[in-house]
Amino acid sequence: MVGEWYIERISPPAASAESGLIMCLPSHTIVDLLPCVSTGIVTGSMYDKIRYERGAIQQRITELTAARDKLDSVIEHVLRVGIYEEPTPQAAG
Repeated sequence: MVGEWYIERISPPAASAESGLIMCLPSHTIVDLLPCVSTGIVTGSMYDKIRYERGAIQQRITELTAARDKLDSVIEHVLRVGIYEEPTPQAAG
């Protein structure tokens, strides 16, 4: 699955402080970062990758927040002007 997005909730029995962390990273990034999780040793390149991925997630959050806000505006407009019943087939034709 290298290059695909991997999403999983980590919650093993006897979970550590990191359990429950939702990982939404490319599978190749997870493979690159697994050694630091198991050994506790982080190299400079691992740290750079973690920071990069955090930035990418933040960018997606920003984009999704903007999309949500636009939908909220549409919903508010609809509520102001009212919601009408859809015409029945007999009334439309």
